[in-house]
Amino acid sequence: GSTMDAIACIDKMIDLKLAGHNIRVSNNSWGGSAHDPALEDAFKAAEGAGILSMCAAGNESENSDLEPLFPAALPLDGIISVVASDESDSKAGFSNYGEVSTDLMAPGVNVLSLDTNGGYRTLNGTSMATPHVSGVAAAMFGLNPSLTVAQAKNILLNPDSFDQTLFVQTST
Repeated sequence: GSTMDAIACIDKMIDLKLAGHNIRVSNNSWGGSAHDPALEDAFKAAEGAGILSMCAAGNESENSDLEPLFPAALPLDGIISVVASDESDSKAGFSNYGEVSTDLMAPGVNVLSLDTNGGYRTLNGTSMATPHVSGVAAAMFGLNPSLTVAQAKNILLNPDSFDQTLFVQTST
C-alpha cells in the first residue's frame, strides 16, 4: 500500500478510539525508506489519542541510524522500534539495528506463523518480532488501563527488564 493508505488506516484507528473503542496498541510490520511528514503527523496524532505504535525495524541488516526505515525510525515517544533476535537472544543477522533509532529486540527467527495456504510455517523477520512486543503492551494496558503511552513505553524500555549485555550491541 501507499503512505496515504497507511495514514488513512491510522486516521481510522484514531476515529475508532475516539468513538469509544479500546484501542491502545498498533502493530506496524511494514516500512519504507522515505520520510513523509504527513506520516509522522499521523503517528503523532495516534500517540496523542493514547495509542502506542510498535514498528518493525526492517530486514536489510542496516544501521537505521544511518539508513532509517520509516515509520520505525520516527523520533516519536509513541513509537517503539523492534529489532529481531535469534535463538541465541542476539540480533538476527538480517535485522536492522541502531543505537538511537531502535528500541528493543524480540524473537524474529523461526517464528511459527499461519500460512496463507492453511496450516502453519515458520517465518523470519522484524515483522515476526514486532507482534510479540505489541502483545506484551496490550497485556500491560489490559492490566492497567490508566497507563499513558509514555508510561507504557518507559516500562517496556526499563533497563532492569532486559539483558543489557546482549542488548547494548544493537540498541538503546
